[in-house]
Amino acid sequence: MKVDERHLTERSGVSEVQHRVTNQLNWLFREQPTSDFGIDAQIEVVRDGQATGRLLAAQIKSGPSFFTEPTTDGYVYRGDKEHLDYWLNHSLPVIVVMWNPQTGECLWKHISESAVERTPKGWKTTVLRTHNLGRSSMSALDQAAGALLARLRELYDRTTACRMRYWDIPKDERIRVGLRPEALATGYWGTHVIELGEEVLAKALRAVYPIECESIYAHVAWGGPRSFADGGEVIAAIEPMIADLEKRLNDSLPAAPLATSTGVALGNDETAALLRVMVGNLPARSVSLTYDQIVEACHPRVGHEAIRRVLPTVVKGTNWRCTLGEATVTLEYTLPRPPPTNTGGWSPSRDGFGGF
Repeated sequence: MKVDERHLTERSGVSEVQHRVTNQLNWLFREQPTSDFGIDAQIEVVRDGQATGRLLAAQIKSGPSFFTEPTTDGYVYRGDKEHLDYWLNHSLPVIVVMWNPQTGECLWKHISESAVERTPKGWKTTVLRTHNLGRSSMSALDQAAGALLARLRELYDRTTACRMRYWDIPKDERIRVGLRPEALATGYWGTHVIELGEEVLAKALRAVYPIECESIYAHVAWGGPRSFADGGEVIAAIEPMIADLEKRLNDSLPAAPLATSTGVALGNDETAALLRVMVGNLPARSVSLTYDQIVEACHPRVGHEAIRRVLPTVVKGTNWRCTLGEATVTLEYTLPRPPPTNTGGWSPSRDGFGGF
């Protein structure tokens, strides 16, 4: 029987990556079923012998054919739009790992919208030679795994924004538009979605895994208790529920005209949560917005002075830089600097949940 050389090459790549993850990084490697489209394995960060719940999804490409387009600092990797869309929408941060059995090179690249260039036939990105899969990349890999934590924080902010919008709508109107049923009646409850989302996400942000959700809201939403093994499972379960609630809120009432909006201005914490959601939805390019446009995107009770106070803090530590003018705000998107490749360990500033 003829041996399938391609299969042997693919298996050698998976074995090499597993060896490096478990023996050099001392992290966990979980090979995925072959039916999992576009993902070969999950990698979990381990610190001080403890699993952290910080995960990466890995697509492993084996063979010299992936190293045929060298650049001054790496190799060009090309892919199709279908895989890219799948990876960008995956609940876990995705890395591509390229293994060349002829040279021993094993390189990786975190796939994000800002890291790829779309082409007429698909997309391409440069995988740097300095991104060698091993101890020298431990810090950078840990940082890439932190993208999951950023998504959890963003989802928590969206949930908080939904809470504020929900309670701004009068009870009779919430009943009329289907955000809650009549008293003693059964049906959709937006507040149950909010309570469930905040409960699960708060635990996920503290990396309290496995998460055992046994509240009444779990019984309403899922028919019983539910367990989550990692942040990817949390996002896959909670994000569609929050997106559905956001749509219901958007469909419930037209945005109040700014000239007639009433009520006490929102505080700094509430404004920060809404601004985080707005910034997270911006395209990865520089934009200029008027203060009224920001108010319209966030909430009628977000004040101009609150924007000036809070927005610089919201974008601090992100790829965004803001310049506050008299009438407009300029948000400049900057590409992240390549992380150091010769340092290991953990940066506490990237971890934990500090609230708003």
